[in-house]
Amino acid sequence: MSETHHSPLIERFFAPCPRGLEPIVAQECADCSASDLKEIPGGVLFAADWSTAKRINLESRSASRVLWQAASGPARTEQQVYELALALPWDTWFSVNNTIRVATTGLNATVRSLDFVSLRIKDAVCDRFREVMDARPSVNTQRPDIRIQCVLTDRDCTLYLDMSGEALFKRGWREAGEAPLRENLAAGILKLAGWTPGTPLFDPMCGSGTFLIEAAQMAAGVPPGALHGFAFEKFLHRDPSRPAVEKREAISTVFAGSDIDGDLVATARTNAWNAGLAEDAIRFDVKDARDVEPPCEQPGIVLMNPPYEERIGFSYTRDATEFFDAFAATMKRRFKGWTLYVLTTDMQLQSKMRLKPERRVVLFNGPLECRLYRFDLR
Repeated sequence: MSETHHSPLIERFFAPCPRGLEPIVAQECADCSASDLKEIPGGVLFAADWSTAKRINLESRSASRVLWQAASGPARTEQQVYELALALPWDTWFSVNNTIRVATTGLNATVRSLDFVSLRIKDAVCDRFREVMDARPSVNTQRPDIRIQCVLTDRDCTLYLDMSGEALFKRGWREAGEAPLRENLAAGILKLAGWTPGTPLFDPMCGSGTFLIEAAQMAAGVPPGALHGFAFEKFLHRDPSRPAVEKREAISTVFAGSDIDGDLVATARTNAWNAGLAEDAIRFDVKDARDVEPPCEQPGIVLMNPPYEERIGFSYTRDATEFFDAFAATMKRRFKGWTLYVLTTDMQLQSKMRLKPERRVVLFNGPLECRLYRFDLR
């Protein structure tokens, strides 16, 4: 008698990301064997089995989250959304002891209040639990166990369960404090810049080291989710186990960074250590960006995100033109053959540097519209 083999169940997912990185995230999903990929502003829709979706959580460097599509149907009013949510078997997906949070995004939605839609979805989830087990999950708006996401248009409603939990850019290695550049945007910029392991990388305004640490982990074969706890580990309806981390051969690469702020350089060193990198994986120095020199003879990539706040003896509003003119002179004189990439919200930066960009890419760092400029240093 022949053995019956069942094909894995293919389901629908959505991976939100910083605007401008949709092609990068689509390629990351494809690399993990996702299919039926569709880029939309702010993310990528895809089809995959559960195992593949878990691996995307572990290995995608540029996605913000991975959302599992629980249901989708026609719904334009708060009551219709409630009825759609009430019909779902929430009690089979997660425990009543898990805390929940509901958020709603509207795309041409006709309802008066998206917050009220979220409240009605929460009511539906709790009513379902009460009906089945005479108990309901508690709400935690700060650090919930389970996040429920609703996307509401003028025609239909889609409900998602967040597989990721905390946002995927929270890698687990950063010292306390909000970074000016999220890790997934930094990783996407590395790919937009064409950086690959083996190519020297230098950041002359490294701050807390985000660009360099992301790149060094890539060269070392460390997945971005290695230290991340995932919400899918709490799910009841699918295999909650974490994907195995595949061993990859490390690629020898020169990484170097500097900053005029010694405290930030110390933080960068701590972050690199927390990220599981060898002590000598990245060379950090305290130095003015106008005085830097190439870290090696082989030309590579200079990548930086200049600070806009007041720094030691530097006011962007007052000093930027003089500073970047001198910095560009250093780049042209000492870094011939290198390629310089600068992420900035300053649309006049190329004028301040007196350099003509070979390329410019529109990106968004949260709500801030940015430009990623490329300058070939000849």
